[in-house]
Amino acid sequence: MPAIRPARHDDIPYLAAIERSAASIFREVGLAWVAAGEPLSADYLEQLCRHHTLWVATDVNDHPVGFLAAETLDRSFFIVELSVQAEHQQLGLGAGLMAAAIAHARAELFATVSLTTYRHLRWNAPFYARLGFIEVEAASLDCPQEVGH
Repeated sequence: MPAIRPARHDDIPYLAAIERSAASIFREVGLAWVAAGEPLSADYLEQLCRHHTLWVATDVNDHPVGFLAAETLDRSFFIVELSVQAEHQQLGLGAGLMAAAIAHARAELFATVSLTTYRHLRWNAPFYARLGFIEVEAASLDCPQEVGH
């Protein structure tokens, strides 16, 4: 049975392929540059794993097929990446990964959980809205100017 669990160091080598697979859908909507981008580095993912802010969705054989990477940004728990392999999408794994991250953020008493997304894509903003996220304009954020760029 598929499961959501904290990532282990031996999961890290699989995550780049998952991220590339998940990003392939961007080619269909004129955002090929997103699909062509470099995945998160193994060193960065190792750091998140050590800080317990990296989760994986696994198949019945405990092999990673999705992951969520997050980090602390002031008192906000920031979702850096949510990726599920193309052939495992639409099965609730992304929602399960988000639920695990949100539960962690609540347990650690973070003030907010935040992320960035493409609001015009049918699978992005509506998915996060169903999970309770609301859109916040960049100008209203209390953070360094670089975030708006």
